[in-house]
Amino acid sequence: MAMKPLHLALVVGALLTMTAASCGQQQDASPASPTARPPFDTMPAPLPPSRTPPGTTPVLPEPTHPELTLPVVRDGHVAYRKPGSMRVNDLQRVAVRVSGEIVPPGFTSGLPGNGGVTTGPAKVGDLLTSSLTGPDFDISLVGDKVERRLLRGDHVEWAWDVRPKRSGKLFLDFSLYVVVPGEDAPIYHKTYDHSVEVEVNFIHSVGAWAKDYGALTGLSIPVLAAAAWKLAAWLRKRRKDATPEGPGEHAPSTH
Repeated sequence: MAMKPLHLALVVGALLTMTAASCGQQQDASPASPTARPPFDTMPAPLPPSRTPPGTTPVLPEPTHPELTLPVVRDGHVAYRKPGSMRVNDLQRVAVRVSGEIVPPGFTSGLPGNGGVTTGPAKVGDLLTSSLTGPDFDISLVGDKVERRLLRGDHVEWAWDVRPKRSGKLFLDFSLYVVVPGEDAPIYHKTYDHSVEVEVNFIHSVGAWAKDYGALTGLSIPVLAAAAWKLAAWLRKRRKDATPEGPGEHAPSTH
């Protein structure tokens, strides 16, 4: 029996409705579509890779410092002869000797100078150097090598020519160093430091000048010595007269 057009239209509409409903259920069952990515300028910067577990504090390496090279020292001794009375521009040689714990024979004999011999303990090493300084002296090292190698049972020696530039109580400073070779330059460790007082006498200078000048001119030493003494007394009186009076000091009254 043939269907009427109205019935046919109802059947087709029902089929289309059922087909649309089934497609909607399939779309709901499918996974959600990915959301759109935010713009590039709003995305957070990626974190750098880490070698520590998450949630732990990274351990930073401690800074490394080059180890200080300490010298190998042992007990030793220093000996020198203190300079005696000197005069201005008078040249005198000063020598210093250094030994290890065992003092060799003749350690203090033959030291140049006219003063007393001084000895004392000092720390020494295999390689040593020294210095002699003084702002009121012209000092020159005897020899061209300042470093000395100290052997067991032996001693080393330094000598300087010393010339005072003015009179008065002046000081010479002697220092001893243990030398340790370094990568770029040697390292010097001071182990001994001592100051020596030197008396530079103006009267002694005048007397020595009279002796030298008398030999050249043929004048007698007593005549030149008397003239030098008068000159020194006149200079002392002149310095005294030029000294200003202190508070409460007055010249004696002539009345």
